[in-house]
Amino acid sequence: MENGLAFLKTQLNWYYTDDSQIYINQQPITQNSNITVYLATISPFTAAHPGTATQEAAREQVNNYLLDNYPGQVIDFAAAVSTDGTATSSTVKAADLSDGKPSDAYYADLAGRYVNDADSGALVYPPN
Repeated sequence: MENGLAFLKTQLNWYYTDDSQIYINQQPITQNSNITVYLATISPFTAAHPGTATQEAAREQVNNYLLDNYPGQVIDFAAAVSTDGTATSSTVKAADLSDGKPSDAYYADLAGRYVNDADSGALVYPPN
């Protein structure tokens, strides 16, 4: 599975779009651009969709593996929404839930994590 995902990432990185824009003198210029692919940690389960102990253990193992082996290529979405701000916390913070399900705040936290990582230089490959 790991080899298949690595191959898919490589293939997507070589695909070029025809609608990327750069700006010169505040004017958009269309150019070809490749797609940037990032890995992401798996967010904790919620009360509305609880995971089993086996699923939680697998989620934590995957997250640790990604963070340990792909620094600068992983967006830590799990940490963005977890109660203790880590990839291995087993619960989503209450402020990100509505009736046990992800709320708008949950998705805002995910988007905020992506923007922060992209803007701060935490990602090895900047977005295109």
